[in-house]
Amino acid sequence: MSTINTPQGQLELLAPPADVLRSIRSLLPFGIVRFPNAHEGAHYGLVMQCGDKEVYGVKQQPVPCDKKQGRVAHTANSILIAHSIAGYLRTGFSGVFMPSAYVRKK
Repeated sequence: MSTINTPQGQLELLAPPADVLRSIRSLLPFGIVRFPNAHEGAHYGLVMQCGDKEVYGVKQQPVPCDKKQGRVAHTANSILIAHSIAGYLRTGFSGVFMPSAYVRKK
């Protein structure tokens, strides 16, 4: 469990129960994988591509850029995701909220 301090109070991040993870996994085209060793603090990952097939969804990604600009874009996206959590909690929502900032090498 991790705790994030926000202006609205503390947010506790809990590991998902196995049954919840299984039900979410069944909704995703390529599923979720559990990493044997945490990768940059992440214990789970979404499979976004399998061969030539790629997951479709609402995503915004910057144009191809160098490594330095990529890190800046990743940081900005991570901040936007963190900022949006308070709005979702305040207004309520239905469905699955799965923000995922990532960096992909080309």
